[in-house]
Amino acid sequence: MVGGMVITTIEDGDRIYVNCRELLTHRGRPQTCAIYVDRNSDSVQIRPGDKIWWQGNRVMWTPIDRRVIEKEIPRRSYSGVSSPLARKHL
Repeated sequence: MVGGMVITTIEDGDRIYVNCRELLTHRGRPQTCAIYVDRNSDSVQIRPGDKIWWQGNRVMWTPIDRRVIEKEIPRRSYSGVSSPLARKHL
């Protein structure tokens, strides 16, 4: 399982880039990891501070306000993708 607290989201066409910082630290430093999810009515609401995790084909999102316990969002990539902004600067 990978995931943590959302620190950045970027809409990129029909998908959304979500970068998160793990909640548990590795040697005292939190690690970050990013993934792409489908752009839909749920994923456009993902905000910094929310929690997200993924394993296998499942991506689960919990809003910071917790009005929703957890929602499944279709996964569009593997872990560790680059920001769409980084690709535009190449």
